[in-house]
Amino acid sequence: MKKRTPIWMLASVVKAVHQELIATHGGLPGIRDEALLESALARPLNLFAYTPAVSMAELAACYSVGLA
Repeated sequence: MKKRTPIWMLASVVKAVHQELIATHGGLPGIRDEALLESALARPLNLFAYTPAVSMAELAACYSVGLA
């Protein structure tokens, strides 16, 4: 059985959500390092490509760890 490809998060969507959260809850606008954001968003893609039995929960956790 072939793995289904997830719908990956886009940096533009993450930035828009971040701006909305800043507007609602306060905080400093902007992103400290664009390359780190891109790296965090690429981690689950790498995990999916190289781990045959990875679950959606593991991919979500990978996003969480990368963004935190």
